[in-house]
Amino acid sequence: MLRIHRIRRAATQHQLAGLSTVSVRAIRDLELGKAHRPRRDTVRLLADGLGLTGRERVEFETASAAPGWATPAHDLTAAPPPAPLDAVVGRDAEVAVLTELARSGSQRLVTVVGLPGVGKSRAVLEVAGALGDLPVLWSDAAAEPAPDTLAALVRAALGSPGSARGADVAAAHLAELVGDAAAVLVLDGYDRDDVDREALPVLLQRCPGLRIVLTTRVPWGLAGERVFPLGPLAVPAADADPGSVPSVRLLLSHLARLQPGSTHTATGVVALCRALDGIPSALEAAASALTVYPLAELAEELADDPFDIAGEHLDTHLRRAVATLDPPVAALLSRLVGLRGGWSMTDAVRASGLRAGVCAPLVRALLVRGLVRCADDTDRTRFTVLGLVTALHRAPRLTAKEAM
Repeated sequence: MLRIHRIRRAATQHQLAGLSTVSVRAIRDLELGKAHRPRRDTVRLLADGLGLTGRERVEFETASAAPGWATPAHDLTAAPPPAPLDAVVGRDAEVAVLTELARSGSQRLVTVVGLPGVGKSRAVLEVAGALGDLPVLWSDAAAEPAPDTLAALVRAALGSPGSARGADVAAAHLAELVGDAAAVLVLDGYDRDDVDREALPVLLQRCPGLRIVLTTRVPWGLAGERVFPLGPLAVPAADADPGSVPSVRLLLSHLARLQPGSTHTATGVVALCRALDGIPSALEAAASALTVYPLAELAEELADDPFDIAGEHLDTHLRRAVATLDPPVAALLSRLVGLRGGWSMTDAVRASGLRAGVCAPLVRALLVRGLVRCADDTDRTRFTVLGLVTALHRAPRLTAKEAM
């Protein structure tokens, strides 16, 4: 194929070497059949030099693919989810809904969105364990897969912006492997700018039984995407039994692991959960801090600056999330910050002066971004701005760089 395409373009081996930056010797060895497994980068350079596009390029890259990359030795259990290291707390309802969506295939592209540290990966990992015999392929954006593995094939099939053509061969291999089988592909922690977004609809079209569950910070805006906002854990209401509230249960479980036999006042634990908005990663950080801080002193530190415990990454993300809001959404947030306690849509309409049909999508946008949450798990019609967002809005915190 290399020789045929070169001759069609009236190029000598030396000319193709100049166009592709591949050595003359490598081109000669390929054309003579002395080299059988060229590197994928070499193949792409040759395809660029030959000016191949569309079907010609796909067939050229497919012919050159290493035989062991997507062979029957790879099956749909070769990229399993990681083993959970702890029990999930307070996500029964969310896990049940997500499990049913993945099992039924009624929504084939589900995007779980939420703040960093809110527990998206852990919730979806629980879903993976609840799917029984349904194959789950797990791809972690933060992990570099080993070469020539199914995880590497999945990563290659996702492509990257501007390199969709280079992902065609990998996507074709993955589609052939999945076929019509019912399977779930979990893409954990992928940003919409990390991959070629159009790869997902193409993969879903090629594999009619495939479902994709994506965990990310903001929706990708794809056709057919079901956005599933995952908010922080519920925090204790004034009249609630603290021991039954998920955020309190999670904090106490961390304390039991880090400080076996320790006791803390219910009032102090409730105050911590409220100050940190029930965000799991922040609660874990607070439990770690309590190994060296008395509870009362830690509560004072949180009152001065909750981000000292909540974490710099959460501070950074909240700042970015607020700064990148569309102007109407940002304007509404500035009004909602002034509402004390839980508020309803009627309260939001009154505070903003907007019509209900205009205000409702703006509140939904704040929910999806994780800046607003349901005030009560038993009443999904009342909301509140996160306390950490309110703290940033009322007293912007300088970073170390800004303070210099």
